[in-house]
Amino acid sequence: MTSQYVHLFSLGYSGDLDLRAVAKLINGCQQVISVDLLDTRHSIGKPDVNDLAYSRETLFHAFPKRIPGHVHVGVTVAPIDGNFYTVTQGTDSVVITLHQTQEVSEQAGRTKEEYVAQTLVTELLWLQYRRATGIDDFEQLYHLQTQACIFDLVLQKTDKVYKLRSGHICTSCAAKLAHANVGASYQAAVTSVLARVQKPSLVRSLTLGLQRPLFSFVLGTLLGGLVINLFSTLLIGQARDVIVPFAVLLVLTVGLVGWNYLRLRRPATPG
Repeated sequence: MTSQYVHLFSLGYSGDLDLRAVAKLINGCQQVISVDLLDTRHSIGKPDVNDLAYSRETLFHAFPKRIPGHVHVGVTVAPIDGNFYTVTQGTDSVVITLHQTQEVSEQAGRTKEEYVAQTLVTELLWLQYRRATGIDDFEQLYHLQTQACIFDLVLQKTDKVYKLRSGHICTSCAAKLAHANVGASYQAAVTSVLARVQKPSLVRSLTLGLQRPLFSFVLGTLLGGLVINLFSTLLIGQARDVIVPFAVLLVLTVGLVGWNYLRLRRPATPG
């Protein structure tokens, strides 16, 4: 049963991010959080902090009218003052920026959409904690220890990669959330989204692999060899002469695809 409605939209420009895919990912693996899409909020003006970044006030000024109990989440590529990845306002408004996150997603072997999905549900738990406790100090929940917890306060990109690959809710944070009466079903819903992000399907792992030049080159070479062998068999009609090379190429191709799949599913280690 849905207990949290989230309205997701592009804030200014969000690049080639597929927000529909973000909503589908979150909605498809649990029933507590429901994400829908709003029209893009195009007008956020020019950067108001040294002509380089946007202040919180400017970004949240562009938000739609609040709906009691609902959460609005704006996604942008614009840099946020202070070089934050996310900022919140009250207990119902979140800005997520993709500024300088492409490398994080690539190194983690995750898509931009998966990065946004994990970031979004992390912020939802933080907002739930704030609603329940009235505490605004994020250090009461977030922590400096790197434990692959979604509430790790990461300062290095390598640690952010680690969290995106292996993020979970650590025992300490789970206890804090439970003590604040954040429902177990809400935590379970977030955990389902995290599991979905951390275990890409075979098709998604292949798509991600093809974005890597070396993988694409090797796979293309193997597939080209398979096609040539197949046509050779049809042309000369002597399967015996090509069946062994064909089998070898087929095994290597399957092995390469399988290795890439397992690599992306394997938990990361701290950098």
